[in-house]
Amino acid sequence: MHLMRADDLGDGSSHTAPGMGLDISDDLSLLTPSPDSVFEGGWDQQGAVCLRQWRLPGEDRRAAAAIVAHLRGGYGETTCSRETAKRQGALVFSGTFARASRPP
Repeated sequence: MHLMRADDLGDGSSHTAPGMGLDISDDLSLLTPSPDSVFEGGWDQQGAVCLRQWRLPGEDRRAAAAIVAHLRGGYGETTCSRETAKRQGALVFSGTFARASRPP
């Protein structure tokens, strides 16, 4: 699954690091978001539809530009929300945990 590897483009490349917490949720209430996580993006079968923030600080600018061009719902805190992701066809949503905390 693209979301688990942070495969934003759906091309097999990962944009995460070992030990980074991942919170997965959906709109069916099968998976609910943790109150300790921050919304990160929405995902469909092909990869990310929008991202609110990068998983890795200092993401390579060329890789970042390719990812932003791929995102139907855009990139950034004011552009990507859970609602935006849903309108763009997201089926599941990702969240990240602050570096100081670990997922429950």
